[in-house]
Amino acid sequence: MRKKVGLIAICDFIDFPPGGEVSFLTSILKEWKYEDLEIDLIGMTHSLNENVGNWQKRSIGEKEYNFFPVFKEVREKEKTRIPFRFRMVWGLLKFRKEIMKKKYDILYIHCPELILPFLGDNKTVVVYHVHGEPQHTLKVSRFSIFRFHIFSFLYNTIIKIAITKSKKVIWVSQKALKSYLGEKYSKEKNIVIPSPYDSSLFCLCEEDNLVKKTNQIIIFVGRLSAVKNLNLLIDSFKLVREEKKNVKLILCGDGEERIKLERYVEERGLKDDVIFTGYLKREEIRFFLNKADVFVLTSLKEGSPVCVVEALAMGVPVVTVDVGDVKEIIRDGYNGYVVERYDPVLISTAIVKILREGRDKYKENCIKSVLARSPSAIANRVYDVLKSC
Repeated sequence: MRKKVGLIAICDFIDFPPGGEVSFLTSILKEWKYEDLEIDLIGMTHSLNENVGNWQKRSIGEKEYNFFPVFKEVREKEKTRIPFRFRMVWGLLKFRKEIMKKKYDILYIHCPELILPFLGDNKTVVVYHVHGEPQHTLKVSRFSIFRFHIFSFLYNTIIKIAITKSKKVIWVSQKALKSYLGEKYSKEKNIVIPSPYDSSLFCLCEEDNLVKKTNQIIIFVGRLSAVKNLNLLIDSFKLVREEKKNVKLILCGDGEERIKLERYVEERGLKDDVIFTGYLKREEIRFFLNKADVFVLTSLKEGSPVCVVEALAMGVPVVTVDVGDVKEIIRDGYNGYVVERYDPVLISTAIVKILREGRDKYKENCIKSVLARSPSAIANRVYDVLKSC
């Protein structure tokens, strides 16, 4: 019997807003081949050609899905004054009746608050996919008012409701699961599925290396936000520069912290050595990763960082702080290094070690370490969870 799934997420299922969640979804949707589970997409749009509150088609790779945007936003996320989460919940409330005409067997939600408009429906099964460590979501919000304890308390209540009401809960890592539920939890209800990467895009291509470079490259890919803790990366880079002169730092992405970071770079005399690319399409990110010698992550919070998996898939070794599930994939001296403290000296030491040994020493191991996270493998695991409901 064919089941209908309403996949609800605060994104456009292509590339906006940039981040691990939309990367996860586009990767598995490109690989979806299961005729007994029909998926509709419910989210947001930033396109002038798409109408809010109407069903339309959304092409993802070679697949085509029914798509229902509940609100529209400009691309510059940092300019929005009303959080996307509020607008998404309001849009779901506004169009709930139209959405539920589809008579879904399963609602597959990707934020806990997305369950709120459907709490009165006891017939539809809910699967909640947890991205990151949800209890910390508001603590790192760019809207400072939501960092107050009262809002975290309210949000944690919503998380508990979502977990309680869901038949299955998918976590991106064992660390995220245990940080919230502790050691005692239902293994039947709680399943760990790590982040995949787009293997059609993020794969090593020797042709990209025909143009020779004159500098070694340290790279970061992601949103330029406070939670990414990029001041630490810049401080670490300054120490690297003291030992190696022919090295550049490339920050791929855009975000609300960009102006502050540009000022921080200039104050440290690194203006000529740090490159801000601004917003990049996925194909452009691939080009920069293929030129990089080492990828560095200094985030305060992560779940299962897709950027790390993408870098490894491109044969780029990773230096990272102990955040999210990185210890489940990074092995010291094999495909990179996990630094135990937020210390620029320790981070720069690991970076310099890789730069001196060369990317080629790590390349093959990097690629091997992510084979189990191919989109088709992860799509199969998501399918198994939804099919079991």
